Amino acid sequence: MLLEWLRFAGSLYLILFAAIALALLVVCPQGVSGLAERGWNVLRRKSGGAR
Repeated sequence: MLLEWLRFAGSLYLILFAAIALALLVVCPQGVSGLAERGWNVLRRKSGGAR
């Protein structure tokens, strides 16, 4: 779906897609599940759940 959203960029859409994919790999190298787990741990620490 991202490729369709980037069609406005013309011939640069593949470069933009690659840059977004690399940024996602840097931000969440374990994937979306790793990002969700990290968020869950932050919420548990804020609520005092980690004993």
